[in-house]
Amino acid sequence: METNVKLTLFLTFLTILSCGRKTNNQEVITGEPVAKEQGLADALAADTAQKIHEIKEQKENLERIEKKYGEQWGFCECVTVNDSIDKAVKKLVDFETPEAERLLERFEYVSNKCQAFLGMDANRTPEEREKHERKVKKCLAEARNNK
Repeated sequence: METNVKLTLFLTFLTILSCGRKTNNQEVITGEPVAKEQGLADALAADTAQKIHEIKEQKENLERIEKKYGEQWGFCECVTVNDSIDKAVKKLVDFETPEAERLLERFEYVSNKCQAFLGMDANRTPEEREKHERKVKKCLAEARNNK
């Protein structure tokens, strides 16, 4: 039963980050991301449409998240690692295997490192969703080009 709950959470998170891109199936799902492109606080502050009070609120939220979950990864790191996990889950036939359990454990670990981005999609406009999709696609394309 717990596996089903984790799987549901996993698929929900991936739906948020999904961009429908097809790529090579040779992806790595273990290990730490190699490099951060920019700090998370910088990424949150980079949106020019944000007001000063919004940036301050995001930084305060980030501090609370980091106290609870530890240091957070950058946006592109979260996107690429979750994309890799998504591909591995799609290959699975039996979700009761040790491999499936390892994937779910990895998803839980990554989820804790990407908490700062889980609530971002709450009240987006169509324009904001489109901008988000472009940002996700850019991250995945850059990751593919850096291999």
